[in-house]
Parts: sequence; C-alpha cells; structure tokens
Amino acid sequence: MIYLEEKNEVPSSYSSSKTESKVFYDPVVVQDFPIRGKKVFLSVRRCRWVFLETGENISRDWKQVPKALE
Repeated sequence: MIYLEEKNEVPSSYSSSKTESKVFYDPVVVQDFPIRGKKVFLSVRRCRWVFLETGENISRDWKQVPKALE
C-alpha cells in the first residue's frame, strides 16, 4: 500500500478568505493500475479547512483533479 497525504495548503479559490486548518478526513483507499502484475492500493488523506466567519468546512474538489491532468 502507498500512503499519500495532501499538502496543508488552502485551495487557491479560498486563499483570500480567513480559514483555519482542521484535522484530516479519514483516509480513502483507492485501487490503482497493477504494477508488475501486483495490485496497488493508494491510501489518501485529505485536508479540511474551516471558514472562521461561518464555521463552514471546505476541502479540495477531487473530481477536478483528473480534468487538470488531461
């Protein structure tokens, strides 16, 4: 298993807002393409931030990541 952890940097769309870093979400395990015939599992820990004014939780939209890599 490969363990990945998101950098604790606020997404650029929220950089002008007052935010505070909070704990990570629970890790998500994703199965990736096999390497040399062996299964590959990625354990990803995502960051979470909170707007100080409203208390609303924010995080990166991971659905946008594959589009950015195209």
